[in-house]
Amino acid sequence: MAQVGNERFGTDLTDVDKLLLDQFEESWVADGELADQAQNNRPKPASWSTCRQNRRRCWRLSPEARTPRRSERCRGRGDHRPGAADRLQGGVRRHRDVTGQLVPAAPGHPAPPRPAAMHQRYRAQPRALAGAGRQVILDVLHSDRFADVSPEEAWAVLLDEGTYLGSVSTFYRILRAGGEVRERRRQATHPARVKPELQADGPNQVWSWNISKLRGPAKWTYYHLYVIPGSYSRYVVGWMVASRESAVLAEKLISDTCAKQAIGRDQLTIHADRGSSMTSRPVTFLLADLGVT
Repeated sequence: MAQVGNERFGTDLTDVDKLLLDQFEESWVADGELADQAQNNRPKPASWSTCRQNRRRCWRLSPEARTPRRSERCRGRGDHRPGAADRLQGGVRRHRDVTGQLVPAAPGHPAPPRPAAMHQRYRAQPRALAGAGRQVILDVLHSDRFADVSPEEAWAVLLDEGTYLGSVSTFYRILRAGGEVRERRRQATHPARVKPELQADGPNQVWSWNISKLRGPAKWTYYHLYVIPGSYSRYVVGWMVASRESAVLAEKLISDTCAKQAIGRDQLTIHADRGSSMTSRPVTFLLADLGVT
């Protein structure tokens, strides 16, 4: 019975201890005054909690034989912890055993380095074709039979014949790796066009002019402002307010402004949009007569 109780409750009682407890129980029951108390407070075998309490008592009484607590080992942080430098030696992680000694977690096997982060596009796929399989697909696509057909058409013909070498995407992927997927037709190459720019290094080299519509003081009354600013200093070299937009008035304004600024031939460039007054014949002929581009 003592052996069965020890296996069940984890105790270390012998047959002598069991007989002693039985004698105590018989003496308590024989006593008339303690009969009721013995019935209610019957001694029970040692449980797991009792054994754990006994181990705690032994642990407190013999501190030299116990493993240091975590709070005692880790009173600081980082390199201030006792034994922190010894926990990783030669790339081998170490831990403390039941005796408190540092032992390697995996003897003879250093911790493997972590692989560098890599984009999924550049990772080696485990199901990718090997060199022999890729060469078979290239040989089939380079043959005279499929030299002038698309990879998708070659894949369909091979599939009808009962031959499967890979998917259509695999065909294109292998050809793309060798630089063989491109436009085969001759394409016209256009050189990069330079946007025209007008630069002024001094006054009276580049002008620009425009006509703006202004609201008058009364309803349905509008005026037209003719302005010619210089591109070098933003100085307004000529302006005029009229009641209408007319090519004749624009011709007169440009002629008077060129005469006032003493503009010579091939000296000035006037920039404007494609408005009706700007592209009119009188203005075009005037600029040609003055030598203004």
